[in-house]
Amino acid sequence: MDKDGYLSVGYEKRTNMIEKEKGQLVTGIECSMQENNLCVEEASAQLSEIAENAWKDLNKECIKSTDSMPTDILMRVVNLTRLIDVV
Repeated sequence: MDKDGYLSVGYEKRTNMIEKEKGQLVTGIECSMQENNLCVEEASAQLSEIAENAWKDLNKECIKSTDSMPTDILMRVVNLTRLIDVV
């Protein structure tokens, strides 16, 4: 992760290599490269931006929803999302 807590392009590229070594047929980076005619670095940056925006959306919704939903439930959703992001 970089200083702001977001995944770096280098991390995305290493993850892509590990996925290929484990026998995964297609990776997210490869799909992005093919769909958008991008190089590895551009596809990695695009996926990182998508992840960053998703986290921003999740955080924004959690802040807005504190009046309508108990904080315990919101934290469970956030923690599950963190777990999925790491795995």
